[in-house]
Amino acid sequence: MKFFHVIFLFLISISFTTVAGEQDTIVLKDDFKLVDNNLEKYYFSKQDIPIQEVTTAEFKVRDSINFSYITGWVWVRFVIKNESDNKLFVLSSTATQISGYYMYKPEGSGYVLTPPKRHHPEDGREVNSNLPSFYLNLQKGETQTFYLKIRVEEEVIRCNFIIQNSTRFVEYSQINYLILGVYFGVLIIIILVNIFYSIALKDSLFLVYALYIISVFAVTLTFEGFVWMMTPNSILAYHICYFCLRLWSDALLFFTMRLVNLKNHYPLLYKIAFAFLLYHEVIMAALQLTDAFNMRLELIGKWEMINCLLALSLVFIVIIRSYKNNKYLFKYYIIGLGAIVLSITVFPLYSLGYLKNYVITEHSVKIGTLIEIIALSFAVSRRFRLTENDLRLKKEEEKQFNEKIKELETNIRKAQMNPHFMFNALTSIEYFISKNDAWQARTYLNNFAQLMRLTLDNSRDNYISLQDDLDALKFYIELEFLRLQEHGHRYEINVESGLNTESIVIPALLIQPFVENAIWHGLQKKKSKGKLLVSLSIQEANLQCIIEDDGGGIKEKTPTTPRKSSGILITKERLTLIHAMLETTYRFEMKDVVDEKDNTIGTRILFYIPYKKD
Repeated sequence: MKFFHVIFLFLISISFTTVAGEQDTIVLKDDFKLVDNNLEKYYFSKQDIPIQEVTTAEFKVRDSINFSYITGWVWVRFVIKNESDNKLFVLSSTATQISGYYMYKPEGSGYVLTPPKRHHPEDGREVNSNLPSFYLNLQKGETQTFYLKIRVEEEVIRCNFIIQNSTRFVEYSQINYLILGVYFGVLIIIILVNIFYSIALKDSLFLVYALYIISVFAVTLTFEGFVWMMTPNSILAYHICYFCLRLWSDALLFFTMRLVNLKNHYPLLYKIAFAFLLYHEVIMAALQLTDAFNMRLELIGKWEMINCLLALSLVFIVIIRSYKNNKYLFKYYIIGLGAIVLSITVFPLYSLGYLKNYVITEHSVKIGTLIEIIALSFAVSRRFRLTENDLRLKKEEEKQFNEKIKELETNIRKAQMNPHFMFNALTSIEYFISKNDAWQARTYLNNFAQLMRLTLDNSRDNYISLQDDLDALKFYIELEFLRLQEHGHRYEINVESGLNTESIVIPALLIQPFVENAIWHGLQKKKSKGKLLVSLSIQEANLQCIIEDDGGGIKEKTPTTPRKSSGILITKERLTLIHAMLETTYRFEMKDVVDEKDNTIGTRILFYIPYKKD
């Protein structure tokens, strides 16, 4: 009876051992296998140890070991049983951002160290896979134990392992790089097109959008492992990857700010978003590079992810806040960002077994970002059409402005030397001749001739130098005062110190009509000695002109004949159109000058003249 008890206990122990062993075994039944995390056993050592010590070490499941920011050697044990007809398999790791991978394969009574392979073992064809890969030979029904050694430097171990037959692996690698080639090709084309539009239209928005696509390009290179493959130093690769991640979220935010013209329409929100960009790109980069306050240990797991979410949240806030002015943008952003969110949900679906196609899973984020880029390209295209319409309307407005200005210039030339002035001038000359005052007559006639010559010269050009305009103005005032010499009027033309009247050019025939108005309707009616003051200075990127007289004031200047106000009205309209066309500050004031007792003692006209430097 005891003998049967012993046999029973022996069989039970064997069965438990078998079950325990099978629980840790990866069984290959088809051409593809995503390794269950429970079937991976891990062991960590700070120093590299011989494989003999590893085989006797205590391995644990990944969740029971802290693999955050560790430096040393991580060992992974795989117990693999082949129940398929295939004999050659490939074990790959999805984590490309690791310093180094090495595989120990069983051979004879020991283990042989094998580096990652990048060629097909049978005919030497290039596999073209960025995934660290190892080839495994297993006969049908055979069970073998393999040890993967991973070299890490301040890194986080978060990866999955895939086992597939070699034929499928080669096909997948070729498909993978074909998809990557098409993806990167599309991105490059869109980048070049936007750079071209930026140069052709002189609109920096297209250049900002090109920068965003470049950031997507860089992030994809990072996630696909190219940065880690091409950068031998893992610390440098770490910094590059996190720079790319920051660049992606911040470039999207900055592009959205420019797209909706946030600075002009919502200045407070613009300041908040811009402050976040400075913090994220400057302060966070400094903390990462210097490892100040041990901040680097928090960047991967928490802080940078939070920062990226904050950037995306600001993007949504900007779009929602500007919905009223940019309704067409909302749908493009919903499509684009919605595609990215849906592409990310593929991973949990795959883990839960609802999605079997690994190719779709592997490239889902690229599909999502491509949809997003295309959607935002439509938004930029819409902006292009709006910009084109704005340019067309602006050209039409400029054409109308120019035609109106030409019409007004023709009118002002007619009104400048009006027949009344010319009649009075000739009458004055006749008066001096009749009095046998040859010197006065000669002086008056000489001044009149010079004024006529300057007026004709200045009338040929739309812009003349300030000095030429002042010279003509002096001749005009002296002629008028010579005719009114019995009143003894005097005048002053004050130019701001340091103002170079030769190098400054202004629209022709703008000051004289207001001076004429001051003389004819201010000083002429005054029986006593009067004064005319013309002051010129630079204010707000304009030439400020002030004309003062001590005549009777505005009420005294109310027109009694239709002739007298034509020059003033035409000149004011010219000023309005010129300021509108040049987008400069318009200002025009005409008011009475009063004394301490509130009595009117004259008139003051102030207006801005746009000017250029010759």
